[in-house]
Amino acid sequence: LLTLLEKAGIVILMKSFSLRMQSQPPFFMKWAGKYGSFLLFLACVSLSNAQPSDKNWYQKGTKAFEEKNNAKALKCFTKAIKLSDNPEAAYLARGMTYQRQRRPEKAIADFTQLIEQEQQQVAAYTYRGMSHMDLNNPNKALTDLNQAIRLDSTAGQACFNKGYLLFNLQDYEGALTTFRKMFRRKSAFQQKQHLENAYHF
Repeated sequence: LLTLLEKAGIVILMKSFSLRMQSQPPFFMKWAGKYGSFLLFLACVSLSNAQPSDKNWYQKGTKAFEEKNNAKALKCFTKAIKLSDNPEAAYLARGMTYQRQRRPEKAIADFTQLIEQEQQQVAAYTYRGMSHMDLNNPNKALTDLNQAIRLDSTAGQACFNKGYLLFNLQDYEGALTTFRKMFRRKSAFQQKQHLENAYHF
């Protein structure tokens, strides 16, 4: 059983996080704003074999995403998907844009398309899990977040969202276990974030 001190610790942690989230959509957290451009940059690598026009639309979409011009980003990513033989990156980017717009059903459809083409996509499982959280589908969310963690045990975003979800479901022991594991891997998370910050543009 959790001690009162441990329970209080979780409550303080979640309240602190909630204060930071007041200006953000419920589950599409500050991570997407801070690291979204980096994720799109990584995804762009998979377009290396695409035609120049595909890359051009993708790059325009990335620029629009950075400028928070969601409507333009969606148009550009949709063009990239239609023109590319390897649309994985554009599906991820468009799904993230839908999620930013609080359109979780559309986001889930894109992340699912990506997973069907590339089953090792940690980001797609993570963001699809977060979209299920937005739709109040905790079982589906846990399935996706657990799969992301299985694929990458240092997936900090997936770990945090899993802990956050378990806490809201009043599974305090599960939440505490998840957070403990996350903090034990803190150095690995910091190394990944250092790389993300180094390539952030």
